[in-house]
Amino acid sequence: MSNSNFTLTVQPLKRLNARSVSLASLDRTERKQRVCGSQTISICRADVIVLANGFEATPLLASAECVWAPWASHSRLLGQCGDAQAYMGTAIDGFPNFFMMVGPNTSVDHSPVILGIGSTVEYILKLISPVLDGDALAVESKKEAALRWTAGIP
Repeated sequence: MSNSNFTLTVQPLKRLNARSVSLASLDRTERKQRVCGSQTISICRADVIVLANGFEATPLLASAECVWAPWASHSRLLGQCGDAQAYMGTAIDGFPNFFMMVGPNTSVDHSPVILGIGSTVEYILKLISPVLDGDALAVESKKEAALRWTAGIP
């Protein structure tokens, strides 16, 4: 966390863009530009974004509304399948380059959470390496793979 290319902020996330994030001011009455790191700007460029906003086991992403594209909001996805599902508990079809830790069916109650999160970080880093290396634009699970994976969980 002491690297110059790392920024830790407690500012509210306003919008997640393709290559950046927009942050809201902590003072909601303030109309000035927002702060990101040492710069006074409203948008911060980012290659990797870790959103850690607390933990509520159910429902999945209870306090967040994720809209990746007009056809792919997370609440719409949950409505279609009746319950949360993700390939290997990490990737959701229809959401390219979106990965989550401690996702659905990851058996959090039966295993150490920290160990599971560490393994998931390693898995996500392997998945996104072609994107970070410039060899691919996106990584996304296929719906059929997610359905097979979910169906195989007792």
